[in-house]
Amino acid sequence: MEHVTGVSDRIAVGGKPIDYARVERTIGEKSAAVERAAHQAILRALDIDVARVVIDGVPWSRVGRHEATYYTMAGPIEVARSVYREPSATPG
Repeated sequence: MEHVTGVSDRIAVGGKPIDYARVERTIGEKSAAVERAAHQAILRALDIDVARVVIDGVPWSRVGRHEATYYTMAGPIEVARSVYREPSATPG
């Protein structure tokens, strides 16, 4: 928000014409960055990093922990997540 306030202070000086499309792009970019950070924090909080989980009574084993790209409406984010496999699932 401080960045937006700084932009508005700079453009309101002197009554000269401004490039409002640039102002909109700046606001959009900063808003999208906040939204991406929120998605990233939520997905990290939802991650369960344990050796085994039970889903519908079936145990699943962790087979790895990997960084992955998730595509949000605000743009891509990188999040490390645990990956699990059913014991009966074959690798590959």
